Parts: sequence; C-alpha cells; structure tokens
Amino acid sequence: MTEYAGFWRRFLAAVLDVLLVSSVLDFLLSGLEIPYLYPYLLLAYWIFTEVSPLQGSFGKWLMGIRVCAENGGRLSLGKAAFRNVAKIATIVPFGLGFLYMLLNPRRQALHDAVCKAVLPRIPSQEQPRVANYRFFVVLGLLVLFSGINEYRKPRTLVDTTKNRPYQSTPDHTPAASTPD
Repeated sequence: MTEYAGFWRRFLAAVLDVLLVSSVLDFLLSGLEIPYLYPYLLLAYWIFTEVSPLQGSFGKWLMGIRVCAENGGRLSLGKAAFRNVAKIATIVPFGLGFLYMLLNPRRQALHDAVCKAVLPRIPSQEQPRVANYRFFVVLGLLVLFSGINEYRKPRTLVDTTKNRPYQSTPDHTPAASTPD
C-alpha cells in the first residue's frame, strides 16, 4: 500500500527549497536589486523539477517525496505549472486548501486534487543514501552558500580612529589663505 506525504513533511520540504533556492539566487544574483524576481524563479524551479526524472524539488527529494500523476507517472509540464500556480489559491485564504488533506485519504491538498496529482513517499529502499543524513546535507549547503555570499559582499573600509566609514576627503576644509 502506498504511503502519502503528510502536511509537515511537505511543509519542511518547501522550507528547505525556499532556503536553498534563495541562497543560490543570492549567490548568483548578488549585487542586483531584483527581489521581485525571486518568487518567479522559485515557481519555475518547482515546475521544472516536478517534470524532471527526480519528480520533485530538492527539498522533496531530501524528505523522501515524489510528485506524480494519479496513475503514478510523471506530471506533464502543463499540469506541473497549473499545480504550482494553483498553490496560490490553496495558500492565500489562510492555507485553508491544506485542510482538504485531512479529509482526503491520499492526503491531497486542494491544488493536488484539482490537478490530479499525488505525493507518495519514496520507499526507504529506493531513497538515496544521502537521505539518511538530510539534516547535515541541508545545513552544509546553507553554510556553504551563506559563507560564499558573505565573502562576495563588498567591504567598507572603517577609519578606526573615528569609528566610521573611511572617507577619502578630509573632514575639514582648509582655511582660505589670504595673500600678504
């Protein structure tokens, strides 16, 4: 019998994805002031990973979840796009679309039921060995990307005598000299 992923496993997978994708985007797009682009890139990430052979995002993979059509096959690109856009309708009204999971024996949220998608748990014998160490994998990746991002930030020189950013111009203007 197939075991389906519940709310907390799916929620943790989404949190992992947001943390990892935002860290990678911060690394790749550092210095660019385009925060409005992040949600669209995250949405594209979720869509394309769900139609990939992995059948789910990196967070879902670490949590042992697949995204499948009801027949067990992969989602089409159109269904994956519709499913991820429909998540907005599930989340916006205070997350009420997730309450549907309590009533559904296959633990489908509203956007899953509309798109005819299920999220079965990957059997333990099929999970990659790294999944046993998922906490350390995620922690390591977050430390790596945050460290790289911190290293890439421009540094401000500090004038230690005045405890403020260094200025190349003097603090005072020289007094005008008068000819004798």
